[in-house]
Amino acid sequence: MPSLRRPPLLRPAVAFLVLGFLSYGLLYYAYKYYVPVFGGNDFFDYAKMIASPLGHDAQAPFAYRVLSTGLAHVIYKLGVFYPNEIAFSSPDVDQRVFFAALLANYLCLLAAGFVVMQLVRVYLGARSFVVELAGAMALFLSFTTFQYAVTGLTEGLNWLLVAVGFLCVLRGWRLGIVAVLVLSIVQREAIAILFGVFAAVDLVLERRPRPFNVLVLGTSAGCFLAHVLLRKVLLPVPGYENQI
Repeated sequence: MPSLRRPPLLRPAVAFLVLGFLSYGLLYYAYKYYVPVFGGNDFFDYAKMIASPLGHDAQAPFAYRVLSTGLAHVIYKLGVFYPNEIAFSSPDVDQRVFFAALLANYLCLLAAGFVVMQLVRVYLGARSFVVELAGAMALFLSFTTFQYAVTGLTEGLNWLLVAVGFLCVLRGWRLGIVAVLVLSIVQREAIAILFGVFAAVDLVLERRPRPFNVLVLGTSAGCFLAHVLLRKVLLPVPGYENQI
């Protein structure tokens, strides 16, 4: 009797279904009760970018974080919206823009949870779905999820890029980590610093092949310099000039 092979996409599909079931309440309660004026004022710059990616006056460094706001803009233009009475209200921000920002961040957080499951599987050698799921839940229940990730900021995609970057490092995927670092130029400059530091430490501790760490360190430095060049020379935007 021939053996029944499990469809290759069944496990990822089940994982996303379970993660969505366990976490959709985060999106609902953030949308219902989150008010960005308490610790999330950066959202008002991002809201301009979501509503009009090319015709806004957002200041630096927010103006350079275009990937997450671009994703939210697509959701906004597609008309994806859940009309509901919410705590946040502003004459300067369309509620549809607010919802698009939260949904974009939540979807990225969901994807980050899935990547964390793969990290647990690789790093711990776990083959238990429950153990892998515990890693994702640790991410969802972390202290800053409600304050930064499922909000109108950009941390959802930032967390996803960091998770993917670590998976690429553990797997030794050169093109993957280079892609993450290049994307950080127009999403979050601190990601290049993060992986640069880890690569430098790895060079000292010799935990991974030296050529791989040299690649990550060199690419991290190059991408951070590219961000500085973008911000200072190519497309200078006023705001927080002393930050870099």
